[in-house]
Amino acid sequence: MTHANLMQPTISLDGTSAADLIQMRIDAREALQNAREALGRVSPNMRDYIGNPDGFSRDREIHVARMMQIGQICDDLMNEAIAIQEAAP
Repeated sequence: MTHANLMQPTISLDGTSAADLIQMRIDAREALQNAREALGRVSPNMRDYIGNPDGFSRDREIHVARMMQIGQICDDLMNEAIAIQEAAP
């Protein structure tokens, strides 16, 4: 599996173990999932944009994009972990 946004470390006896490389990604993914949960709580609410529907729409798009970015990074980290596991001897 190769992807431009994925890190692809080479597993070797002199480097970080595959298990540690995987665990670091799982830990980072978990932290990002917690951040995504917190970010979800700042989702724009129409009651905060009374008389400004364009502002609400703009900010909603920004919020959705942020959530998607975090989701993409979480997916990338999981794909990296899988690729490392598959490459490990």
